[in-house]
Amino acid sequence: MTKHRVLLATVLVTVLAASGAVGAQLNFGGDLGFVLFDVSNGSGIQPSRDSLGNAMPLPYGDTTGRVNTYLESHGLGLYWNVQLSDQVSVSALTEVGGTTTSATPSLGKKLGTQQGDAGTQKALSVPEAYIQVMLPWQVQMSTGIIRPIFSEDYGEKKGYQEANRLFKSSANAYGGEWHDLGVEFYKSFEPGGGFSIPAYAYLLAGEQPLGDDNSNKALLFHVAPAFWKLRVLGSYGFGKEGADGELQPWSRYAAGLGGDFGPFWFRGEFFGGSWAGNEVLNEANKDTLGRIIPDTVTFKPIAYYVKAGYNLIPDKLGVVLTFDQSSPDWTTRAKLGYSTQGGPTTDAGESYTTIGATVQYWVIPGSAILLEYNRGMWKVGDGTLCKINFNRITLGWRTIF
Repeated sequence: MTKHRVLLATVLVTVLAASGAVGAQLNFGGDLGFVLFDVSNGSGIQPSRDSLGNAMPLPYGDTTGRVNTYLESHGLGLYWNVQLSDQVSVSALTEVGGTTTSATPSLGKKLGTQQGDAGTQKALSVPEAYIQVMLPWQVQMSTGIIRPIFSEDYGEKKGYQEANRLFKSSANAYGGEWHDLGVEFYKSFEPGGGFSIPAYAYLLAGEQPLGDDNSNKALLFHVAPAFWKLRVLGSYGFGKEGADGELQPWSRYAAGLGGDFGPFWFRGEFFGGSWAGNEVLNEANKDTLGRIIPDTVTFKPIAYYVKAGYNLIPDKLGVVLTFDQSSPDWTTRAKLGYSTQGGPTTDAGESYTTIGATVQYWVIPGSAILLEYNRGMWKVGDGTLCKINFNRITLGWRTIF
């Protein structure tokens, strides 16, 4: 039996046992997302090498990918909550299904060639499972597998209601995503005058959702002061990663601004970080036999997004505009045309610029059909050797129940 199945069985047993306790109340919900239509077309430069190993760009013209239909990558999410008392509850999220269709264009590959048969991404997973306790002074503590509020778009799951799926190359994937195991403390400070300060503090394993791999712990802090119709977002987390005795420091930060003005809203966040002790390949650093000697560098990726939305008809029709940019601060040799000795390299950095527009039509509150257009402009370095420009249209349906 896999770890995920053991964990799910433990969660379900806990939920069922708790629901049978005196005074316990079981609440159940979920969300379901799938894509009915997904097609891309575009052009770019596919990296290659000549017989001497020199870089040789291979431009290609407009190519139309096949139409895809699939269960959204997070599949069917089932939410469980058992209220044991006024102060204690148990919550869990189990995700079932979700497939990889290779429908998303891939930098370094000719558009369309990245597509293959749909395969099971995860038959079963438990991304959240925690016990929540209300402490004195209105401090809420959650302990277990948690989704830290590092970013508002990803941590509060707002992005899933505004698009069919989040690109793996998006600002969230390279900057805002965070899953972990540990303890969360939450309290909202209300000084008055329409001013509030929701605050979170975390003691975490360090982006290790199912188990810690060293004796070091990570710290994360998030605040979101709100006044009038605006809110400021800020997060900072740090720790060390690696085997005991070989720990390397890392840190992450986020800053943003959001606002709600009746039918109009906007939100933007900037992400950055620093990860030391990463081995990369450098063509200029070789031994006498011509073998590459790895360099040790610090990755400093940055990413940001800006969104604006307008509800044309409340609870019925809306539109969301998005600009998304991420720069991971590294690339792979495969994306530079190498077929041997793969791995990250410092030769050039990847850059992903994606703009999008989504029309939302709510069949009923909580159930929306999403017609989405994205324009991707992705490249390595200046794009001379490797880039892809594509248009992508998707039609999906997401329901929260």
